[in-house]
Amino acid sequence: MRAVLSGLLDFDVATLHPVGGGRNSRVLRAADRNGTPYIVKIYFRHDGDTRDRLTTEFQALTFLREHGVCNVPRPLAMSADHGCLLLECVEGRTIDRTSVGRIDVEAAADFLVRLKALSVCPAAGRLGEASEACFSIGAILGNLRQRLDRFTSFEPHSSADESLREFLQHDLLPGLDTLEGWCRRRAVASDVAFDDDVDQLARTLSPSDFGFHNALRRPAGDLVFLDFEYFGWDDPAKMAADVILHPAMELEPTLKRVFIRRLLTSFGEGTGLARRLEVVYPLFGLKWCVILLNEFLPAVWRRRRFAGRASSEVEAAKLEQLVKARRMWATIEGQYESFPYFD
Repeated sequence: MRAVLSGLLDFDVATLHPVGGGRNSRVLRAADRNGTPYIVKIYFRHDGDTRDRLTTEFQALTFLREHGVCNVPRPLAMSADHGCLLLECVEGRTIDRTSVGRIDVEAAADFLVRLKALSVCPAAGRLGEASEACFSIGAILGNLRQRLDRFTSFEPHSSADESLREFLQHDLLPGLDTLEGWCRRRAVASDVAFDDDVDQLARTLSPSDFGFHNALRRPAGDLVFLDFEYFGWDDPAKMAADVILHPAMELEPTLKRVFIRRLLTSFGEGTGLARRLEVVYPLFGLKWCVILLNEFLPAVWRRRRFAGRASSEVEAAKLEQLVKARRMWATIEGQYESFPYFD
């Protein structure tokens, strides 16, 4: 890897060592002989995932920096052959969830508002769709059923697997039917199209995995946002729902209201965002339950091992994620008939 990076940088890499990174990629810190630091991200690749996360992130960061967005890392070079991206090293610390305040939440919302403003740029039209973008309620349901289908032929091999099967059969599968019925009725009452795609003008550019778990706080206190490998066009209702539902965020309800208010005010009433968000929110809540259960899928653990997780952690990780999924489902069951974050 040093030789690859030296070729990308045009000078010798003096040091190279791993740092804490994501759950799907390896992250390394490199330095030249003058001590100038760089970040190297190496992407996991396998036949079952056709997404080009490397090119997506490189293009996203290039687009953002070229259009004046400075609170993201500068992309320096990429190697498709070696599946690696070279980035500037942003000095900062990870964000403690308990330290997140109103200013941080407003900064996050303002970043997404900036993406919406950039959506009208000619260069934005050359960017692809966000990972698992869904432009209609029907598409969201189709994506949910596809994700749940991964578990229907699931053969349990442990007590954790048995607990998962029980949770699916008694909660999530019947829950999907309940939510679909409610969403259909609510869509009619709110004049929200069920199967028609959201109009292009109402769409936005989205990081698709956005939040304080993918950010650093610089010494001056401002935030830098990371990880744009799923970036692209999406429905802002999905973007908003994902932020307030993301298990790694755990924002206080008052801060979630601040975020939603800022987003709705900036996007404008004419987009129908508030009405769509109310309808799709419980579906994305259920989707997050299913995402949390990904630890039960063998293909996911191949990515985890690539990123540095030990195989001995599998069973404990499964049980931990099952607890989180049950908690998420209990929340959605209690909230889905009345969106809780409007003022």
